[in-house]
Amino acid sequence: MPDEIVRYAKNVFTNDGQSDVDGFVPKLMKVQEYINKAGPITVYYGFHGDTEGKLFKEFDAEELRKSKEIGNAFPNANMVQVAGPDDKKIEYAKHNEEGQVLFTWCDSDTYIKANKLLPAIVL
Repeated sequence: MPDEIVRYAKNVFTNDGQSDVDGFVPKLMKVQEYINKAGPITVYYGFHGDTEGKLFKEFDAEELRKSKEIGNAFPNANMVQVAGPDDKKIEYAKHNEEGQVLFTWCDSDTYIKANKLLPAIVL
């Protein structure tokens, strides 16, 4: 399985693979230029996904702090803390239409595809 941030149409980015917050940074830096050029973008963070992208566990205080610090490298990011892939704060329908989103949790790519949450973007 690849371990990367996957880029789709309409500036949709998903996480394919597993890592801790520190391990996410090198993957993110590979697409930083694309994300920064995207303009305003929503970033969902706050929990670890299992290999299916389902909730494994929520971030602890240190992981939340690190996530916010990482977010500072993305001036157009609207950081939205969520408690799982089914959190009501995640606007799948909006992002299906408009894009402009980064789903950071582990294997969010798998979860979004399996649940057909962005059919207009993710094939």
